[in-house]
Amino acid sequence: MKKPKTMNEYNKRVLNLEKNLEWLGKCLFEIQLKCKHKKETYIPDASGNNDSYYECQTCGLIYKNEQDKRRTIEWLKRAIKHTKKD
Repeated sequence: MKKPKTMNEYNKRVLNLEKNLEWLGKCLFEIQLKCKHKKETYIPDASGNNDSYYECQTCGLIYKNEQDKRRTIEWLKRAIKHTKKD
C-alpha cells in the first residue's frame, strides 16, 4: 500500500479502517451470540485479586460466572439490535 500523499487521502484511509473495524466488531457480536459456549477454559488469577474468568475457546467470550455470562449475552443482543438500526 502506498503512503498517502495528502491529509485528505490519509483521513479517507483512517475512516475506511474505522468502518472495517466496526463491521468486524458486529460480526464478532453475532458469532458470540450464536455460539453455544461448549469449549470453555478457566483462567485462574494467580495474584489473588479475584480476577479469574472463563473464556470460550470457540468465540472468545469472556465472563466471570454464569450470571455474568447471561448478562453479557443480553448485552450482545442489545448491541446487535442497536447496530442493525444504523
